[in-house]
Order: sequence, then C-alpha cells, then structure tokens
Amino acid sequence: MPASPLPDDGVYVNDLAMKAVTAFKDGCDCETSIVAVFDDYLGIKILDGLEPQNRRTGLGFQVPCGAIMGAKRVLAVALENDPKLPELLRGLENLFARKHKGTTCQYLTARVKWGEHRRHCGKYVYSAVEYLCLLLETRLAQKLEDEIKSNDPTATRH
Repeated sequence: MPASPLPDDGVYVNDLAMKAVTAFKDGCDCETSIVAVFDDYLGIKILDGLEPQNRRTGLGFQVPCGAIMGAKRVLAVALENDPKLPELLRGLENLFARKHKGTTCQYLTARVKWGEHRRHCGKYVYSAVEYLCLLLETRLAQKLEDEIKSNDPTATRH
C-alpha cells in the first residue's frame, strides 16, 4: 500500500494500523485506538472531546463497530467542510462491510466469547485504518490535483 496521508514523512499505512492494533490490544477500545493514533500523527486532537464508549454488545442492540466509528471521526475532522465527506463516510463503511460482511459489533463478534474480543477485533481495527488511509490519500490527492488545475492558466475551463 502507498505511503500514509499527509504529512509525507515515511510513515506507512501498516505502521499506523499496527499502532492502533497495539493500543487496542493494550486496553484502548477500538474507536479510541484509531482516534489516538491519528490525533498524534495528524495533530487533530479529537481525543480530547471523545466520550467513553458505552457499547452494549450481545444484548440485541445493533451498535456500529467502534473501529468504523473511530475511522469516521478521523475522516470527518481531517476533511471537515469537504463537500464529498458524506460520500467518503459511506464509502468507508461499504469497504469495511464488503471485506468483513457486516458493520455492527453484534454481527462481527457473534461467535466470540466476551474477553476474547481483543484477539478477534484487532483485524477490524487494522482494516478500518487501512480504509481510512486509502480514502484520505485519494481525496487529498484529488483536492491537490483540482487546486493545481484551477491555478493553471493553460487549463481549459468550462
């Protein structure tokens, strides 16, 4: 996979994903593990206002996977005021659902005993970071390309 989203400092998607998985396995909830990594990496400081998770898995509630929620929070802050944000948020959830066949904690952990989820859910944290980086890189590259074109006097304008 290509380098991580801006800044281009040699950090790769795998590095960010592994930091989030390590934070999750060390005791962070799945949402916070992703937000914390990107707070630090991009300097966006979402974590300061993040409410603790009150997930009710296994009780019949269809709550979203925390990894998806964390990735969506980062995407929403990193691309704040971007007109394509709603489309990108749906895209993130669709990519995740396509790979894992679902997006709720209840579905994703249906066959996992509570307490064993730290071993099981790390893959969801990893995937959410992969897709987050992919969408950030793609959108930031498109915005840069659009800006270059808008400043190019030789470009044809319609």
